Amino acid sequence: RLFALHFILPFTMIALAGVHLTFLHETGSNNPL
Repeated sequence: RLFALHFILPFTMIALAGVHLTFLHETGSNNPL
């Protein structure tokens, strides 16, 4: 179970980061970040 968690965690982090960046880009386009 621990191995599966470590294998899925990176993909989950990337997915969350992508959604987060997309959300920030769509909501605050005037924001430099």
